[in-house]
Amino acid sequence: MPQSDWRRASIKAFAIGAAVGAFMAIVMPDRWSNLAYTPWFVDWFVSPSFMVFASICIVFGIDFISNGGADVHLLATLWTLSVALVMGGYGIGLSIVVRRFRAPPGVRRE
Repeated sequence: MPQSDWRRASIKAFAIGAAVGAFMAIVMPDRWSNLAYTPWFVDWFVSPSFMVFASICIVFGIDFISNGGADVHLLATLWTLSVALVMGGYGIGLSIVVRRFRAPPGVRRE
C-alpha cells in the first residue's frame, strides 16, 4: 500500500478516536473529571487528558486551579478538546498496531 494510503488511514483513525473521545468527555459525569474520584476503569484516558489539559492551560495562561480564575465554559471546552486529543492519539496507536499485524508475510515496514 502506498505511503499516502497509510497516512490517510492514520488521519481517519485519529478522527474516529477524537470523535469517540469528545463523546466520552461530553457524557462523562463531572465528578470523574476530578482525579481524586476517578474510577479505575476510566483512569487510562482521564489522567493523560488532565496532563494535556494542564499543559494547554499553562501555555495559554489560563487559571485552571482556582474556581474564580477562568470561564467555566472555556474550561469545559478545553477539557473536551484534551480528551479528544488523547483518544485520537490512542486511535493512531491502535491503527499502527493493526497495520503491523496486517502486513503480508515477508514484508517489513519502516
